[in-house]
Amino acid sequence: MKRPITTVLSALVGIMLLFSIFATSAQAEYNLLLGVKDVSGNSKTAFSPGEDLFLHITANELQGIAGCAFTLTYDSSVVSAPLIDVNGLPIDSTGITSSFPFTFIKSGHPDSGAITSRENLSAPGKLLFSGASVDPDTGGAKYTVPTSGASLSLFIVKFKVISTAPTGAYGFSLSQTVLNNTSAGYPANGKSVPLIVGAVVSSDPAWTNLNNGAYPVLLDALPAQVSTTYNVVIAANGVCGSSNGLKFNTLPTANLCNTGTASVVAGAGPWSWTCAGINGGIAANCLADIDITGPLLTVSTLPDKAVTNNSTLNISGSISDVSKVSKLTVNG
Repeated sequence: MKRPITTVLSALVGIMLLFSIFATSAQAEYNLLLGVKDVSGNSKTAFSPGEDLFLHITANELQGIAGCAFTLTYDSSVVSAPLIDVNGLPIDSTGITSSFPFTFIKSGHPDSGAITSRENLSAPGKLLFSGASVDPDTGGAKYTVPTSGASLSLFIVKFKVISTAPTGAYGFSLSQTVLNNTSAGYPANGKSVPLIVGAVVSSDPAWTNLNNGAYPVLLDALPAQVSTTYNVVIAANGVCGSSNGLKFNTLPTANLCNTGTASVVAGAGPWSWTCAGINGGIAANCLADIDITGPLLTVSTLPDKAVTNNSTLNISGSISDVSKVSKLTVNG
């Protein structure tokens, strides 16, 4: 018996209506994790107003996972979430992505390429997720051996820090999705659905039983609070100090930076250093040259064409930079 992909998707995607009646399966211990990163996937905790923030939602283990559903809570006065269309997909396809991935791929199949995840902005500060992904050949989970979820995020959400966001510490948290659609059989006061489910292969006798056994529950409740924090800060670019562009006899040590922390001064003349940006600001490159100008000797003797009978001639004068003179010899 074959199950059309539309049947599979209706069972797994949308708002995961059947999760609440799946049988529990005692497999590996699963958990969900949150990580705040930059556009390159590097961990980052400080963001400036107007900057993009990428939230990675991952599972600690991917083996056996075929579907998930959970709710993300965030401060909507600090970050804005991607807009979602009426079909439950991000209007900007880069707003929510998955490296798991939640996509049905089967050569020659009319539904190949279909996105098998949905999101819902149910209320300000709440974003609901659901997704499903099975092996198109076996009907079971894609990953059948232990596979770390660290590098394959279930979802990557691109938030933007609002331009008027005040500085401070904020956070994201995950919780179970609560469904209260009475027309779908849920109580008006709501019922929590499991967070992660699996899928048995087509050779399993339970494969045809969509109501009980085909999709075993892998994570029915979070073992502990899942959250992460980030900071909104004001970035400032580094600014060189007054020593920048001047000439010195020795390595400059003062007035290196007006803004930011100075690096070690490099070189033997000319000299260079940087003033680090603050909170992600751009560093400034600074330079000072060596002073190769010699000292100026000014002397005063007799007036021009004057005659003296003294055997000793007194000379008076001044040197512009005594620090450069080690010895002065006057030949007469």
